[in-house]
Amino acid sequence: MMMMMLQASNISISFGSQQVLDDVSIKVTTHSRIGLVGANGGGKTTLFESIYGALYGLQIHNARQFKELYRDWETDRKST
Repeated sequence: MMMMMLQASNISISFGSQQVLDDVSIKVTTHSRIGLVGANGGGKTTLFESIYGALYGLQIHNARQFKELYRDWETDRKST
């Protein structure tokens, strides 16, 4: 039986008037490998960052703050 490791439903994100994600859902089960393919600027990083933010209590209010948080995350990830 596959156990659910992550489930996120109905994710919608916009930065001002720019809709980045609209009603996106994802399910990941144990031992799953996932890939996300899409155009540059299509919202792939925003999706994963929103899930990360939900898990760790981050609140992202605008594109600038998102970029700063992502830059900090990248720096931390590379230093470990």
